[in-house]
Amino acid sequence: MDSLEDLNLSECTRLEEFPEICGDMRHLSILNLGSPQIRSLPPSISGLRVLRLADCEILESIPETIRNLSDLSISDCNKLATLPNSLFE
Repeated sequence: MDSLEDLNLSECTRLEEFPEICGDMRHLSILNLGSPQIRSLPPSISGLRVLRLADCEILESIPETIRNLSDLSISDCNKLATLPNSLFE
């Protein structure tokens, strides 16, 4: 799956863990995620340019490895208290 560019998990309300994808996800540039059960995101999604998080009620952090975002949308992610410093470099 190393050529995957766009992943839409916005209607996956029972998703508890981000799917572990074997191999490098360096081409994944767009991620839409909407799951009230998701706890964390893997550091392997470092190539993201667009990250849209909705209703991720218990997500506490975004990986420091994400450094190249041009579009960040966060709504109803109440436990997400801080953003990684890497987003502002």
